[in-house]
Amino acid sequence: IRMVEVLATGIAVFGVFFTVRGDVVLAGEALEGDILELLAGLTWAIFLLGSAKAVGQTSSTIERIAFLFNVLFLSAVALTPLAFFFPLRGTVEIHGIFLLVLLGVFPTALASYLWYEAAARLSATSASLLFTLSVVFTFVNAHLFLGEAITQDMIIGAALIVGGVLLAKVGDKAGDTKNDGPES
Repeated sequence: IRMVEVLATGIAVFGVFFTVRGDVVLAGEALEGDILELLAGLTWAIFLLGSAKAVGQTSSTIERIAFLFNVLFLSAVALTPLAFFFPLRGTVEIHGIFLLVLLGVFPTALASYLWYEAAARLSATSASLLFTLSVVFTFVNAHLFLGEAITQDMIIGAALIVGGVLLAKVGDKAGDTKNDGPES
C-alpha cells in the first residue's frame, strides 16, 4: 500500500466520520448500536480488501459473476439462521417482504457486480474507497426520498470522501506512470 493510498483512506474515513458524527450517541442502546455498526464497518472493510484481491485475479466477467454468486450464497447460508433468533415482529405483509427481497437482491447484487468489475481494474485500496461513496449516495437518497435534512457536517464529510477517492485515483495514475519502464 502506497502512502497516497493511506492518506486517501484516512481522508475518506474522516469524511465518513463527519457525515455521521451528529448521530453518534455515547450512552445506552444507541451506543451499543454504534459499536456494532463500527464492527460491521471493520468487517466490511476486511471483506472488501480481501474480495478486491480475489476479484483482481479473475480474467473474465463470468468469473466475477460466479464469485459474486458464491459470496451471496454463503451470506444467505450464514445469515438465514438469524431469522430464528430475530423473528419479524408485528404484522408483516407479503407485499412488504416482497419489496424487501426485491431491494436486497437487485440493488445489492447489481452494486456488488459493478464493484467487482471496478475491483478487477483498480488497486484493492482504490476499489475499496469507492464503497465510501455509498455514504454520500445514502444521505442524498435519504434527503430526496425520505425528506431527511442534509447538514453542513454531511456536506463537509461528502467533500472529504470524494477528495479521498479522487486522491486515490490520482495516486493510481501517478503510480502507473512511475512503474512504466522505457518503451522499447
